[in-house]
Order: sequence, then C-alpha cells, then structure tokens
Amino acid sequence: MARPKGPRKLYRYTDEFKLKAVKLTELPGVRVQDVAEALDVHPWMLSRWRTTAARGAFSRTKKVSLEVTEQQEVKELGKVRRELALLTRLTPSQYQRPAVFEGYGPVTFGGLVHYLCSHDQQHLAGLQWLLGKIEAHARVHR
Repeated sequence: MARPKGPRKLYRYTDEFKLKAVKLTELPGVRVQDVAEALDVHPWMLSRWRTTAARGAFSRTKKVSLEVTEQQEVKELGKVRRELALLTRLTPSQYQRPAVFEGYGPVTFGGLVHYLCSHDQQHLAGLQWLLGKIEAHARVHR
C-alpha cells in the first residue's frame, strides 16, 4: 500500500465487518493479501483480526456468513492478481509477438488487449490499466 498523503485517517470497523474479513481469508486458495487489498485494509490489521478471532474475542458478535458472490469475487481477485503478475513479466519482444486470433486474423499481444478492450465493457478498465502497466514497463526496460 502506498503511504497516504495528508493527515492520518483512523477507521473504525464493526466486529461483523472484521469477522467477515476473517472468514474471507479462510476460503481455500484465497490469500490474506488479496482480501486486505479488496477491502482496503492493511494486511497487518487483517492478520491481527485473524489472531483476535482465533482467540474467540469476537464471540459476542452474531455469527456472520458469506454470500456466494462475496466468496466468488475474492477468489476471482486472487486469480486475476496471479495472472497480472505473469503478464507484467512480459518482455517487449513477447509483448510484440505476433499470433493469429481466430475470427480476427493476425494480431500482436498488445493488439489483442486493445481488441478485447473494445469488445468487453465489463473488463475494459482492468485491461486498459494492464496495457498501460505493460507499456510503461516496456519503455523502462528498453
């Protein structure tokens, strides 16, 4: 997390929020880091909540359950982060590598990202951000 600018902000979270965050970290294949980033909470704080929950300090709080969509979103976030880590390691030559996209024709990896951006509004912002990161990385490492 980047160091915040301006005055320090203090956040207060309900026990229900803390328990839900802890439950999300207990899902198979989900990392504490992914949950912390998705909830905009520092990973250290989330680990502290996990310790507190393990000691039963939140036991007075009503039991919380996770909705299926919450579980799926956190798992998907972890998957996307792992894929992003792979993509950001591309070299400029890999980024310019030509291929044939069925129904579209010859295209480079960069061209494919542009194509997908123009056809999938749901993922547009994420793909454009990814493209920017890859282009910036390629410029630095020329």
